[in-house]
Amino acid sequence: MPLAWLAGWFVRLGLQASDAYAAADALWLIVGYVGAHRFARALGAKSGMAALAAAAWMTLPMIWAHQSYSSLALGMALLPLYLSSALALFDLSTASFRRQGCAAAIFVALCVIALFMDGYTFMMFAVASAILLAFRFIASPVSWPGIARGVLPAYLVGFGGAYLLYTGYMGQSAFSPAPLDFFRGWALDLTFLIKPSQGEFWLWDWLGWSRARSDSVFFGDASVWITTFALPLSFIGLGCFLAVRKHDRRAWLLLVVALFGLYMSLGPSLKIGAVKPDGASGPFMQAEAGLMPTGNAFVSEHIPGFRAMRAAYRWEALFLLGMWGLVVLGAARARPRHGWVWTAVYVLLIVSSMPHLVDMSRDYRNYRRDLATIDREVAAPLAARISVGSKVFFMPFGNDVMANYLSPRLGVIAYNVGGDKQIEIARDRWPPNLQKFAMNRFGLGDLPAIRATLLDHEVDAVIIPYFDSLWAAHLWPCVAEAKGYSALTLALFDTNRSFLCPAQIKAAYAGNVEALRKDALLSVDEQPLFSIVTLKPMYASEAGRREARAKLLSGVHYPLDIVNDVEAADAVLGNGWHDKEPVNRWSGASADLTIPVPAECKQGGCTAEFHLLAFAATPQRPVSVSLAIVDVSGVSASPVSATMLDDAVHTLAVPVPEGRSVVTLHVDVPAATSPAALGMSVDSRVLGASLRGIDFRQQ
Repeated sequence: MPLAWLAGWFVRLGLQASDAYAAADALWLIVGYVGAHRFARALGAKSGMAALAAAAWMTLPMIWAHQSYSSLALGMALLPLYLSSALALFDLSTASFRRQGCAAAIFVALCVIALFMDGYTFMMFAVASAILLAFRFIASPVSWPGIARGVLPAYLVGFGGAYLLYTGYMGQSAFSPAPLDFFRGWALDLTFLIKPSQGEFWLWDWLGWSRARSDSVFFGDASVWITTFALPLSFIGLGCFLAVRKHDRRAWLLLVVALFGLYMSLGPSLKIGAVKPDGASGPFMQAEAGLMPTGNAFVSEHIPGFRAMRAAYRWEALFLLGMWGLVVLGAARARPRHGWVWTAVYVLLIVSSMPHLVDMSRDYRNYRRDLATIDREVAAPLAARISVGSKVFFMPFGNDVMANYLSPRLGVIAYNVGGDKQIEIARDRWPPNLQKFAMNRFGLGDLPAIRATLLDHEVDAVIIPYFDSLWAAHLWPCVAEAKGYSALTLALFDTNRSFLCPAQIKAAYAGNVEALRKDALLSVDEQPLFSIVTLKPMYASEAGRREARAKLLSGVHYPLDIVNDVEAADAVLGNGWHDKEPVNRWSGASADLTIPVPAECKQGGCTAEFHLLAFAATPQRPVSVSLAIVDVSGVSASPVSATMLDDAVHTLAVPVPEGRSVVTLHVDVPAATSPAALGMSVDSRVLGASLRGIDFRQQ
């Protein structure tokens, strides 16, 4: 969010979105460079040598090769700044209260910035600071009173306060944990550290010291092997440790920081040249594919903070920080006449980490060009058809990076978000009909929910993009049609079989779009790169929507078979119902339905009969199901209920009020639960009652 906040100010100043982002990113990178320079100075480096050291840090692939992860790269760039603030605070444990207070304020502010910038590097900051705190106490026990008085409170307030602010802002403190197979798949393979990936570094490609890698062979994704090469820094850092360990105790501190980062980056299983078994697919890695357990599985699975670090290889940034610090320490303690040697060392480190600059420069220019193309070919046509302030939903939904860009560009409200954790937060707060959609799915079975979300005015328009809302934001519009990019950039996406071109996506959706076009209530505006689904103009008002609902219900006849008469069932079932199954139509813990009353029953004297069964009802687990008619004010009254002790179909008879042509009922199943909760399967849906049929009987 510090990146987005700063970019927002540049947008307000009139910069184009891409330029505003680049300017904000550049400013944070400058802060990272200054922080690395400051840290080098704190370790004893002269100003000129500190400038070279900072350049060596900022050119590490762990930073530049993570640029597509935006704030993650910035968080890694800022690691020396974070740790330098901890050094400044801890070294002042015996200083005046005023100086210690100033250092504490800076430290606390950086804790907050770190967490809102990136959670991974926040954890690294917390761990490195804890190691520094322990080292400070062990090295100088007499300083403990000063540490306890000023340093420890600042540490607790900084990291604890940042956590409280962040969880308060986000509205939750934890997310669904990733399985250990994820940690293994995205863990560091030691061969990645030693040998670079082909096409990434000009020097090593020129020397022939690189290897071609792809996700068809290796676990995880490309980020695991293109960011982690660090042989020169590791070799020189270890040499510096051996040279200065007897003269400067800080060498041991930096070594512990580095080794802890390396250990955690290995994940739960040690990998040395691990490849997928024959026939295996997907990025996840099972334990048997590794050489041996590393012993950190418990930490990754159970310890708060650590279990959120599912891309375990990123811990290598902490290893790199320690190794880089050792090089700085070695250079700082060298004799002045050897300055040229250390200048050469830093130049070597910089050159050894440099990408193919010509290709990268061309790619960045093409990225900027394509963002303008997206504005012209997608944003402008959408803006001509969608009113500012409208509520929209991009269908199918997923990690919708493109929607995150288009919605503010259009001035509309989009329910879609980018990022797995953001989806997890957002989806629970979506309107009921939107929650019926499954991630990355768009089928004929979704059409009733699309119509319902428009009829219930949850959205004004459903947008069906003919481009991949995640990957097309990385490479427009697809690999086959991208223009001017380097072979390496194209290769990164070439094995992604789900990254389809617009023509392929449009062809795959053609049947669904045609079915929407044939719906009597809907209007479909099809364009080259998207379709927009709205209610027909005559049904767009509240009165029009009431007319549309009545039109839907006019096709309902009794007895109504809920399972087999899908069109009629979709017309009567409202919020709270799951998708159709072969023999069931399950409600959740609560649900609504609206049914037309037959003409002969409008004067009273009829009961509506609902044939249903309760999920997992047994004598040991009785399940109560109640039905109540909702009056015109929206209040449920006089419920009819039954307690079920078996899985048989039961009938609940509900008297119909006189004079009603349509009635809405509320279904309530307090004991509703999921098959997963009962240990029956992995199905996590909360299931209440299965409605099989509806009929009317005259009294």
